[in-house]
Amino acid sequence: MKLKSPLIVLLVFVLAVLFFGWVHDRRINEGFATIRADATEDSVRGLLGKPSSINSSCAAYDTQLTVNCDHVLVYRSAFGPLKPSYWLVFVDAKGLTKATSRQSKP
Repeated sequence: MKLKSPLIVLLVFVLAVLFFGWVHDRRINEGFATIRADATEDSVRGLLGKPSSINSSCAAYDTQLTVNCDHVLVYRSAFGPLKPSYWLVFVDAKGLTKATSRQSKP
């Protein structure tokens, strides 16, 4: 019986991690779909939360915006190690959204 208890705890832990990862990605995906051109960076952060990273080069994961871009907000999938997915929001110097992109690696 001692062996079953750690196994059950491990199973519950793995299921909880998968569930919270799914909730995280679903929240970002749903919010991402509502972002419109010229939305403020603050409204994007309100929808999607804190970005995983910010790239000042306006390039991320084989996608680049060269016109009207100051930085790109990068949101990574919780399942990135298994299936890399990224949501990108390109922002101009005034803090307004100029473009969005979703990247998935096979």
